[in-house]
Amino acid sequence: MGNAGRLYLARHGVTAANLRWVNVGIDAEPLLPAGREMARELAERVREEGIEEVWCSPIARARETAEIVAEACGLPLYEDAALREMDVGPWAGLTDDEISERFPEEFARWQADPAAFVMDGRETLPAVRQRVVAALERMRQRGRVSLAVTHTAPIRLARVHYAGEETNQFAEFMPANCQLLRLVEREGGARLEPVADPSPAGVSG
Repeated sequence: MGNAGRLYLARHGVTAANLRWVNVGIDAEPLLPAGREMARELAERVREEGIEEVWCSPIARARETAEIVAEACGLPLYEDAALREMDVGPWAGLTDDEISERFPEEFARWQADPAAFVMDGRETLPAVRQRVVAALERMRQRGRVSLAVTHTAPIRLARVHYAGEETNQFAEFMPANCQLLRLVEREGGARLEPVADPSPAGVSG
């Protein structure tokens, strides 16, 4: 990976929809007070890692998390739209159970082969993977120690990309809210590894 900078990723703090296991997608939703506290705790871990700059998704919950971290650590904050969450289209605002009831055929196809699933108004996993990895590589090319504050799907897809795994293996890992991950080079690829155990565990979104 040459002279690329060190890369860290973190998911945003908890929101009301996260607690209800709602598929939020690109909808704007603020952090709960508990989510803001998570962001302050994340800032403490960021300070210990020597991170030099913070990047974030423009979506409110990620932006708010990143602002708390950057301010607490005295770091510059940049926004990259490519770090946004997956656009789930007509599934936004619904739990998986509600999706399976309202879109039974589509949901069955999604469950069977997520990477191949296509639906009008909904972003595909390969498209998300491509844009997120491009954003992370832009960060790494700066040669800095960078943190990307983003969302569930981007983190899951970054994990499989750097590990050299198939896209459908994205579901094998679920990042907790404000979990800090570090990209570590390993033989045969790279791994996103937890820096510290988060508290409490997060849910989808």
